[in-house]
Amino acid sequence: MTTIGGKLESTAGQVSSTAGSGIDSRIAAAVSQQVQTSRELVTAASKTSDKSKSAAEALGEQDRANRGKVEAVKSDLDGMKGRNGPSGPRLPQDGGGASGLSWKPGDKRRRPYLVEPGALGPPVNPHDPLIEVGPRSGIFVPENELPGVKVYSPGALGPPVYPDDPYMELIPGSGVWAPQSDFPGAQFLSPGALGPSTQTGTGAPAYTEWLPGSGIWLPSQQLRP
Repeated sequence: MTTIGGKLESTAGQVSSTAGSGIDSRIAAAVSQQVQTSRELVTAASKTSDKSKSAAEALGEQDRANRGKVEAVKSDLDGMKGRNGPSGPRLPQDGGGASGLSWKPGDKRRRPYLVEPGALGPPVNPHDPLIEVGPRSGIFVPENELPGVKVYSPGALGPPVYPDDPYMELIPGSGVWAPQSDFPGAQFLSPGALGPSTQTGTGAPAYTEWLPGSGIWLPSQQLRP
């Protein structure tokens, strides 16, 4: 941009010199106007370039922030048992108790099935289907353990309000909703809030957050190892 501006200044000087030698003043004025217009175009282009650079930097910062959020959730989920390697499904230990079609609220609940975001989910069992909590999240939960589950597009309005059994979004923005009655004995806190206190005198957690960041805290004994 500086080089172009310098050339414009030189052109303006040449026009003034030629005009002094007798060239029609109207032609000189027209050329000078063209030079001024060119200067303005150069200045505008420079400002546009600066704005584009600022926009690109802002997008880059937002991308880094989003990646940080994803990594934070993955770090929380990595603490769960049943990992099958860095790229394979992280499956919880099934243990004993009811599962699949025989499961009912109050039975021990399986922990989420975890895979890398965007990867294929765990093997499909038509008698025990899984729901991905948010598109390409890599977080799967057993559908049979959520009898009242409803799935909407992420960001869409949730189910109608039922005062006696309100629905909640399992992870904010996921589009997967379930009624509180699907989680007997749970405590429902704001997503990201500190959980309930530990068991008195034992130091063991009385509650465990079912999905990290969900605000759904279940009695620890309701979750399988």
